[in-house]
Amino acid sequence: MAGWIKTSLFEPTGMTGAVAEFDPAGTFYGGSLVYATARDYARFGEFYRNDGVAAGRRILPEGWVKFARTPTRSPIYGAGFWLEARTTGADRSLMGGKGPMDAFAAEGHAGQVILIVPSKALTLVRLGLAADGPAQWADLGDWLTPIVNAFPDA
Repeated sequence: MAGWIKTSLFEPTGMTGAVAEFDPAGTFYGGSLVYATARDYARFGEFYRNDGVAAGRRILPEGWVKFARTPTRSPIYGAGFWLEARTTGADRSLMGGKGPMDAFAAEGHAGQVILIVPSKALTLVRLGLAADGPAQWADLGDWLTPIVNAFPDA
């Protein structure tokens, strides 16, 4: 499986330093445990921003990224991504409804973020360590929002 992820995803997207972790049976964990540099995470975000196409080659099936950005039964989450357009009461979106509504994000442990904003042709990566919890994520979103909004629309 490690070889498949490397040749089918990491190499085509240019993620040269990414490493995926597997359970003892060799099964990929899926939604977590991929270690990479900020540049590699940015390449992953750009890959999704470009509809699953990397270096002119379609890797994801057409329509997959749209599906990933479509709310599931819960309006806060798509297929593997948190949605900025989520509007449920106590569960605020990363930018609290003050950023572009087409934004979607991979939100990782302790404030790590790959934020993808198609309307601004923007992928923003934040690596660092922050306390986990709703207040800390709200603070991070408040910090990110003016940065994102400073970029012009594409």
